[in-house]
Amino acid sequence: MQALRPIATRTLVPSLAFVLTLTASFHFSTLLQQWLSSYAWVPLASLVASGLISLQFGRTRLVFTALLLGAYYYARFHLSPLGNSNLDIYADALILLLAWLAWRPDKGVHPFNVVITVIELVLVGGLCVVLLPQLGESMAPVLTTLYAPLYQLNPTLAAMLSPTQWLVYIAVFVIGLVRVILVPSNSQIALWFTVIGLMVANAIATPLVSAVIITWLALAFVISTLVDSFNMAFRDELTGIPSRRALMQYVQTLGRRYIVVMCDIDHFKKFNDTYGHDVGDQVLRLVASKFNQVSGGGRAFRYGGEEFTLIFPRKDLHDVLPHVDLLRQTIEQYPLVIRSKDRPTKPPKKGHNKKSAGTKTVSVTCSFGVAQRTSEVRDFMDILKVADQALYQAKKAGRNCVKAAQQ
Repeated sequence: MQALRPIATRTLVPSLAFVLTLTASFHFSTLLQQWLSSYAWVPLASLVASGLISLQFGRTRLVFTALLLGAYYYARFHLSPLGNSNLDIYADALILLLAWLAWRPDKGVHPFNVVITVIELVLVGGLCVVLLPQLGESMAPVLTTLYAPLYQLNPTLAAMLSPTQWLVYIAVFVIGLVRVILVPSNSQIALWFTVIGLMVANAIATPLVSAVIITWLALAFVISTLVDSFNMAFRDELTGIPSRRALMQYVQTLGRRYIVVMCDIDHFKKFNDTYGHDVGDQVLRLVASKFNQVSGGGRAFRYGGEEFTLIFPRKDLHDVLPHVDLLRQTIEQYPLVIRSKDRPTKPPKKGHNKKSAGTKTVSVTCSFGVAQRTSEVRDFMDILKVADQALYQAKKAGRNCVKAAQQ
């Protein structure tokens, strides 16, 4: 449940925004209808803009999604009034196509990859158009039985979609949710909301709702692309905490009173040489997770290699030292389980000693150097050097300790 909490938090805001957008579109339907009659090009223009931004950042799935949404909007706006009987089949096929696209990784804008993706889209889309009517016919008796309780509960809601559509939409919703849980990036969440948005648009089936939803999705594409790109630039990929670049940007917002803490993992090279780089990465992630939970109002950054930095804004030295030492103890007391390469592939039988199943427990320690901004040492890089000197003194004193600079 704890792993799902960040995903729930990241989907809460777009969910509320989506519901509010739909509510506003119904409340101001007359005004929006007048706007749509004069500015029907706005949704398409927003898709073009979002597609170009996504292309610039290598988000090819969002680019193809923008193109498919543009085709859908054109069909809904121009063909729906003409009574095209195949439009619902194409719309349902598009939902399945986008659900499939959400499971593919971004492969960049290399011409070969683009051609392969186009071929896949054509083949998958064609199969969906052919197989969906057959699925409806073969599943009709079962779906009608399942559909009856929903119709009795709410005839208006049930009439929005056919039994086959309800089956497909629920399956696509669940599969998309699984994908978001496995890959909880902002781009992935945007693709999931694209599928949900098209489901709602197909259920309501009016050009106005389609225009509002597509414009909202185009804005979501831009936001998700920018947020993901920001995280790539300012977050350390291995540990997930802010990187050195984020640190240098953050220090520009600091006032005249703050504390800088430099930290180094003790004997980190020995971990790599003894257990391999995978265990070294595991150690880095462990230390970063503890740094991210530091008390006292500190903010954690990965400075580089096995070095980390803590910033305590608006704090004095005597306020910070207890929190830094508590962090040191927390890291030292956390057991790191290392699984050997020759560990059994099957779990041990009941009654066997679990610790003998190819595992070893070690402890990780860190050394800390603490410095504060003073009237003599004002520049951040100079404060960082003082903290680094204090860190050297901690190493010299036997490691696994906290040393404050004499300022």
